[in-house]
This record gives sequence, C-alpha cells and structure tokens, in this order.
Amino acid sequence: MELHCSARITGYLIHDPKPEPDVFLVTLDKLGNIAPDRAIVVGDTPYDAEAASKAHLRTIGVLSGGFSAENLRQAGCIAIYQNIADLLAHYDSSPLK
Repeated sequence: MELHCSARITGYLIHDPKPEPDVFLVTLDKLGNIAPDRAIVVGDTPYDAEAASKAHLRTIGVLSGGFSAENLRQAGCIAIYQNIADLLAHYDSSPLK
C-alpha cells in the first residue's frame, strides 16, 4: 500500500471528525491542492461518504466496516465492493480506472 499512497493524514491534523469534510480537505491540500474531481475516496462507513460528498469527492464503498450496501449507497457511494481485495480484483471495471 505504501507505493500507492501519496500522503498520510493523522488525527492531529484534523479539526472536526467525519462526517465533516476536514480529513479530505486537508488530504487534497497535502496532495498539492488537487481538484476533487481528480481524487476518489474509498470508505467503509456512511460517514466516509457523507464527509467526502461535503468535500465534493466521489466515494467507493467497501463492506468491511459492518454497514450494508444499502447504507453505503444511501450515503452517496457510487460503487460498492466486498472489501479492498474485491475492489482491486475488479479494478479495470471500477470507478478507479
């Protein structure tokens, strides 16, 4: 995973937790102030999708967080996968492509 990550954000950099968008706004800034349409969030809770939406980011949901696909869809996830391995196995047909 280290090779695929351009930035790390820890709790001490974030003022307000999810579902506020701070974590994603700080991340976009740390990545070089990239536009939200050039990034995508992968999250496992509705709070991830809600926070991402407030930052104008799209979210892919994974079911490893204990929430149902319906919960993630209602929160705004554009695609749902069982887990990260499932997302990577379907990379070519995923929103990541």
